[in-house]
Amino acid sequence: MEKDQNLLQTLSKITNISKDETLDDHHKLQNLLQTLRELIGAEKASIMFKRGNRFLEVVAATRLEIIGLRQPLSCNSPSCWVIRNKKPLYMDKDTKNPGVSFKGGYKTDAFFLAPIFSANKVMGVLSMTDKDGDGSFSLKDRETILQLAGIIISSIENNSLNDRLKKQRHQLEKKNRQLKEYEKIRQEFFNLLVHDLKAPIAEIVANLDILSYTTTEENLSFVESAQSSCNTMFRMISNLLDITRLENRMLKLIPEHLDATDLLEEALSMIHGQARMKQITLKNETKEAASPLFIGDRGLLLRVFQNLFANAIQYSPEGSTIRTGYEVRESKILFYVDDEGPGIAPEDRDKIFDKYMQVGKRDYVIQGHSTGLGLNFCRLAMQAHKGNIFMESSLSGGSSFRFTLPLIQEEKHF
Repeated sequence: MEKDQNLLQTLSKITNISKDETLDDHHKLQNLLQTLRELIGAEKASIMFKRGNRFLEVVAATRLEIIGLRQPLSCNSPSCWVIRNKKPLYMDKDTKNPGVSFKGGYKTDAFFLAPIFSANKVMGVLSMTDKDGDGSFSLKDRETILQLAGIIISSIENNSLNDRLKKQRHQLEKKNRQLKEYEKIRQEFFNLLVHDLKAPIAEIVANLDILSYTTTEENLSFVESAQSSCNTMFRMISNLLDITRLENRMLKLIPEHLDATDLLEEALSMIHGQARMKQITLKNETKEAASPLFIGDRGLLLRVFQNLFANAIQYSPEGSTIRTGYEVRESKILFYVDDEGPGIAPEDRDKIFDKYMQVGKRDYVIQGHSTGLGLNFCRLAMQAHKGNIFMESSLSGGSSFRFTLPLIQEEKHF
């Protein structure tokens, strides 16, 4: 009973020593060796670790002067015998020598060496000599040494691993903070750059608009082409800036009561010139008797229409028709834009709203003026409005984009 209690106390000490963050591995091994030596009642003890495949080195010992000493693994010492045979070695005056040589200077003839395993590989040797009393190590002593040798090394390895993990975690946290700071700087620079680009483009668009009223008929097509390109560039820059703001919830909506018919007609008027250049007909198919009212950000929703119309025009053949309109469905209003282009493959329809997504050449290949951000902007804008955007197969064989917005009876804040 007393021995069992001593063993439990020893296990508790081993646990406490292993978790002591004030001790390095060397001092932990020294304290653990001392604890085990006291339990067994041996006067001398040591721990040796393998160093590569050539040496054994003393890493802890009751005789401090031998710490750091090495012996080649090829020698015939008891420790090297244990390493080679991967099993414990016990010798006293009554046992037969297995062919090892050892130095004298011990009070008794008995000694016990236990292999120290890590991941089924021998990594070292724990040795004990000069047992109190009659000098012999009982079978119980040897079993205890074997059990505790594995526990000691496992504790050291686990705590060393925990220490390394803590250091790595601190390093990762530091790098993460640095990356966040770099990302903040990059984003601020990006926003400034995009903002600075918008001003000169807006001025060019305004000048082209004035020029369109004074130019000759034969040069009007060139002015309209320049207007279309500038509008496309301005829309791309706005998408870049607002996608970031929407993702970070930094873009505040400006809600107002909107008339569905007025909003759609305004969006069509903004894209009419671009459609005319490809001789594309824009057809408003709305059949609703009364124009419904809803709450939304006019500027943001017009940009959604612009992106959808611009995509439809870009991928529709000359002389085709783009159909648009809206329907009231219970508590929602559904807007749609249908084109007669090549369409989008079914396997790509769930991907087209992803950031920078550009689908395959068979259907909706991105050519010329595209960043893969237009539809991603549309999705984020719909999410900000508590709406939804999706794609369906068009009866005309092209692409059919739909987005829904809630019809709100009373004003709510976004």
